[in-house]
Amino acid sequence: SKEVFGNAVLSDVAWWYSLRTLKALGPAWQKLGQWAATRRDLFPVHVCDRLSALHDQGFTHSWRYTDATLKESFGADYAEQGLVIG
Repeated sequence: SKEVFGNAVLSDVAWWYSLRTLKALGPAWQKLGQWAATRRDLFPVHVCDRLSALHDQGFTHSWRYTDATLKESFGADYAEQGLVIG
């Protein structure tokens, strides 16, 4: 029926905004959503299914961004300090 279809569309839109917001809030919130997606013992299956999109649809950034952030946080010699990634 049209009522059910309307509710499904509304639900899809609400989830789209919710997932987009979790991604925009940053890596800690995205990781929290990823964790919640794996906890079917704590959350309804339909919630876990929706949150599972965070596992492979997250925002990405370049290595240059990562390298610049590490240098800013730990200094240009971060690799010599043992902070090697890769």
